[in-house]
Amino acid sequence: MKKRTSFRKPHKVKRKKSILKSRFFWLTILVLIVVGGFFYLISFSSFFQITKIEIRGNEKISEQKIKEIIQPHIEHQIVFWKTRSIFLANLKETNNFLSETFPNIAQVELKRNFPEALIISIQERIPVAIFEHQNRKFFIDKEGIVFEEPVEGTLFSIESLVFKGEIGLGKRVLEKEIMTKILEIKQALNQKEIPIIMAVIATEDRLNIRTQENWEIYFNLREDISRQIFNLGIVIQEKIPLERRKTLERIDLRFDKIFIYPEI
Repeated sequence: MKKRTSFRKPHKVKRKKSILKSRFFWLTILVLIVVGGFFYLISFSSFFQITKIEIRGNEKISEQKIKEIIQPHIEHQIVFWKTRSIFLANLKETNNFLSETFPNIAQVELKRNFPEALIISIQERIPVAIFEHQNRKFFIDKEGIVFEEPVEGTLFSIESLVFKGEIGLGKRVLEKEIMTKILEIKQALNQKEIPIIMAVIATEDRLNIRTQENWEIYFNLREDISRQIFNLGIVIQEKIPLERRKTLERIDLRFDKIFIYPEI
């Protein structure tokens, strides 16, 4: 009996295609070149390096000081190379840093002015009164924020017997609503030729205003200030002539009935 002979097809070894002939490889290389070139352009190209910082709106704050302290926020190091790329400048971080560093900044806005300039617009706080606390004095703005210890000043003073916290420059010590009411009273009394020298927040409800003529007016902070000012105008016009003010001690506007001391 003859043995069957089996034939196997010879195994063909597939040659691996050279990576150099791969479209995907060259496409990847192209993408990396484009991305790398773009990264270099925005990070290290001299065309986009910050060479000019323009500061607007500052009066008391030193321009040179601002430029010095923001340098770490616009300079970056990538591996071994430093860059001042206008694209990499962290405007939000720089904005917050300036506000924290300078309590007398009310608002600050940073803008990129391509290709190489950074514009910093500053609005400084304007003092409207002097806030007195624990034998110390501070400028205070219309928002109720203290921001500077005055060397001297001719502004009227504000004292709060309610405030018990610690003073920190750039911090709010009075609610904006309270400040607005105090400034409204001051303006109204100036128009009536009754200048004031001090406002004392005696309680949560009561505001004492001391005039230059050395008599006081009590206001209710919980009630309508405009109505109380209107009532004050009527009382002064009808019941308190100029010569009467020399002996006047106080006018209390906090209730439905207006009290004058000493009584007329």
